[in-house]
Amino acid sequence: MARSYLPTIYQEPKRILLPPGVRGKTVLDIGGYDGGDSAPLISRGCTRPIRVVDIGEWQQYWHRDDATGQWSWGWPKPRHQTDGAFLFYQGDFMEWQEAADIVLFHMVLYHLPDWEAAFPKLRALTKEWLILSTYVSEGTEGWVTFYNDYARGIPDQQVKTAYDPSDLRARPTIPQLFHSLGQAGFRKFPICFMMDDAILLRCG
Repeated sequence: MARSYLPTIYQEPKRILLPPGVRGKTVLDIGGYDGGDSAPLISRGCTRPIRVVDIGEWQQYWHRDDATGQWSWGWPKPRHQTDGAFLFYQGDFMEWQEAADIVLFHMVLYHLPDWEAAFPKLRALTKEWLILSTYVSEGTEGWVTFYNDYARGIPDQQVKTAYDPSDLRARPTIPQLFHSLGQAGFRKFPICFMMDDAILLRCG
């Protein structure tokens, strides 16, 4: 579930920094929820439909209604467009086999139980550009692990002991992120945008 975790100010840079020359390119939006992040590529002439693969974890998070300010358990079901611009698949992207020219991977990394396994898979799925955003941690190496306790309405708390793997969340340091991308075979991954603890990369 990508967009919901990003501050509003982050949305516009994320759209501006989509790769140029997308006409005729295939697009895969991983964790794309309703396809909102990849939608601007439609007007730029990408190949339709965009594939959106999301495991459906949006059903398991607290959601704040912008209009009322009220919190509720579970995000609303995405309003899927029916004009042929998107195809939506609910499932694990690690099982997805069809590569695309452009892959979007926004705020998905820290949800994964096996963070390192994601990078070789992303390399295999990406023909040209991977547009990746994630939260990062301070430091020079390794991953910082958090225990996710949203089910009881408690914010993430940094911990030093292991919990149920399904409850773990991780943020890489920037050097670790670069190392993992390089190990997977990506050769360039400039920082396109940073705000607070969020980072946006265009990897090729």
